[in-house]
Order: sequence, then C-alpha cells, then structure tokens
Amino acid sequence: MKRDMNVLFGTLLAIACVALVACGGDGGGDKVAPQQTAGGGAIPAIPAAPEAPGVTENRILLGAHTARSGVLGALLRVALPGLYEGAEALFSYMNDEHGGVCGGKKIDWRVEDDQSTPEGALAATKRQAEDDKVFAFFFSMGDFGHNPAVVQYLDERRIPDMYLVTGGDYADQDPLKYRFMFRSLTRYHDEGLVIAQFIRDNYPGKRVGILNVPEFQLVAATVQGVRDGLAGSDNEIVAEAKTSASNFDYVPQVLTLKEAKPDIIVSSFLAVQASFLLTAMEKAGVPPDQWTLIGSSATSDTGVFDLVGDKLEKLGGYYATVFARVDLYATDPRFEAYRNILARYKPDLKPVNPYTWFAFASAILMVETLERACEKGPLTREGLVAAAESIDGTFRHIPPDVASMLDTVPDPIKMSPTDHNPFGGWVIVRGQGGKWNLTGNSVFKIGDGKVVVESLKQ
Repeated sequence: MKRDMNVLFGTLLAIACVALVACGGDGGGDKVAPQQTAGGGAIPAIPAAPEAPGVTENRILLGAHTARSGVLGALLRVALPGLYEGAEALFSYMNDEHGGVCGGKKIDWRVEDDQSTPEGALAATKRQAEDDKVFAFFFSMGDFGHNPAVVQYLDERRIPDMYLVTGGDYADQDPLKYRFMFRSLTRYHDEGLVIAQFIRDNYPGKRVGILNVPEFQLVAATVQGVRDGLAGSDNEIVAEAKTSASNFDYVPQVLTLKEAKPDIIVSSFLAVQASFLLTAMEKAGVPPDQWTLIGSSATSDTGVFDLVGDKLEKLGGYYATVFARVDLYATDPRFEAYRNILARYKPDLKPVNPYTWFAFASAILMVETLERACEKGPLTREGLVAAAESIDGTFRHIPPDVASMLDTVPDPIKMSPTDHNPFGGWVIVRGQGGKWNLTGNSVFKIGDGKVVVESLKQ
C-alpha cells in the first residue's frame, strides 16, 4: 500500500508538471487590409473566419478538452482540484441568475475527454469542431495533449482557442501569427525572472540550487528564467539536481544539492513535490532552516498545508510568485460574491484553492469577451478575437460584486493584438501559519524582457 501511495503521488506530480511542446502551423488563408494601431504602427487585420456554428437564439456552444480517463484522468481532480469546476460555477451563475450572455444566450460548455494523450486531444477537438460544431474552445488543458497538430487544426479553421491553460513558450509565439489563440497562465519563463529578481533583492550573495524536471516545461522554463535572471549577479547557482515526474524518492537529488551547500532551492514546488523534498531532507540530514524554497505560482497550492503541515515552519522560508492575491481569498470582502457563488453551485469546492480561483477568473474573462463581441453585432469568431484584444482592465458586463475579485490582481487584466496573455504582474507570498501571506509591498512586471518592480496598489 505504501508503494502504491508513492506511485500515486509521483503520478500526481506528473499531471501537474505536464509537458509542453512547440507550436506548429502558419494558419494560411487570406487577410484583409491592415489597420493602424493607436501608436501609428500597421498591424494586420484579424483574418476572416468561416461562418461560425454553435450560436443560436438561446445558446452559445463552447468546447474544451482535458484528461478525464487514461493515465492522468483518474488523478486530475486530485492534482488540480477545482480547475474546471470553478469555471462551471461562474457559467451556471450567469445562466441561472442573469439569463446567460448576449441578450439571453445560455453558455453550453462541453469538456471532452482527451484520454491523456495528444492523439486523444486532437480527436476530441475534431469531434467538437466537426460533430458538435462548437463556436469556440475555452480553457483546454494546454500543457499536455494540446500539441502542434491541435494548434494547427484550430488555426487553419480560424476556430478561437480561448484562454488555453498554459504558460509555455509555444503559446508565446507571435500573436499576430496565431491570432485566434489566447492563453490564461502567465509565462513560466517570466516567473523565473521574477524569482531571480526576488533573490537578488532579498538574498544578495546567497548560493542557489535548482531542482529541475527537464522533460516538463512548467519546471524547466521556470528554472531557465531563474538562470537568465541571476546571470551577472552575486548569487551563484552552485548545483542543479534533476529528477523525473514519476520519481518519489528525492534523496539522491538532495544529496547532490547538499554537497554544493546552497542557501536557496528553486523549482516549481507543488504540494506533493514539497513533501518529497522535505522527507528527503530529513533522511539526508539537511536541517530544514538551512534551505529556503522559492517556486512559481504552481507552488501556491493550498494543499501543501495539509500535506506538509508544520514542517514548512522549520524551513528558512517557503515562497511562491503569484499573479493573484492568494492571501485574500478567504476573508477579503471583494471575494464575497465569489465565495457565495461557489457555495451555491459547487459547495464541495474550497474558495481558497488557487485552481478554483483561476478557473472562475478565466470564466469571468470569457463572459466579458463574449459580451463585448456581441456589442458589435452578430457573434462571429473574428469578433470574439477583436473583443478579447480589447480587454482593458475593466469588466463592464460582469456584476460589480463578482468582478471586484479581479481588483486584487496585481496588474490590471489587459490584452491587445500583440499581447494575448491577460495576466502580467506578480507578487510574492510566503507559506506560513497554515496560509499564504503577502511578502513586502512590491509587484513585479516584465518590460522588454526585464523585471520592473513597482509598489502594490491594493
């Protein structure tokens, strides 16, 4: 039984550290005449799309794919609890209490099983596009099955791929080239740059060790950002220990790091990964206060408090970069409507779960995008893209008590034809006392590939 649980934890880590692949396909097709940006530069107009199905007098049909069976499916809800249910709660609320969107159209969101494989993701995408005839895709799992074949298929047909769950580099390709793709996660590499800046500002001269999972971009891209951000600083990277997502014995990696005598260990510390590491530190004789652990937003999983408990208190520190104020979920009045909606529509979900918040916020973004598109006339796929690119930090179509939760995002949610990532600022939180606590009063942003530090306004 013990080994079975270890394998389970290893598989959970595999789910959360899902592989990213390069994007493919140039889309093709004719484009209409270019338009002028506010600054005077010419950008291409949005490519014309075929007449869109999936929209009727009383319904808008959206699709998605994720693992519901296969190697990953049985464990996805455990590894990323609330990820899809959070969005379902917001859509149910809009349908039941506000009559839907766009003057009375209910949102019909169908999440298809991709069977944990890229082949399954492509098959699910084709079924929904060709048989169900969805209007657009929303919140597909981009970090595993959403491979170049899926990207090319959607791009060639001008089917919007809205708010894809990924922070991988393939979704950072030129938005003007992949005009119908938008992502919802912040860029993993940028989070690594923020971690590096936090280390430079708060731990000058301290030695850094890296725990890497090279085959998974969630981790690999983050630690590459740390390497790039620490280059030329007085923070030396003294060791890198590599592991695999299916590994649950971190003793060899800890011994490698221990020999180099680092002060700080960097990775994307999921709850399970943190448990493996702390157990290995005990076995290897590393005093917990000897190391400070710093990770990306994946580290802000509240499950770590149940899984690891007071062991976190003994560390030199346990930090995460986050693009949402996870320290405010439970008590801040701006989250009251969010908590109430979850209680009505998904009572088993915990509002302090970052995956639930992320899905709920992404669904708010999708509703706002649909409403803005409908303002311009009949709902079209080009209109949906234009509406997404017009998001300007305001949510005028969302009930104010619901939209208020987005006031706590460190940087206003904005997009443009050249920026298809809605989130763009990070704060640092520390896991302590069974909750996440804001560290300092700084918000970290990326400008021209470099970290810019500003004062937090909330």
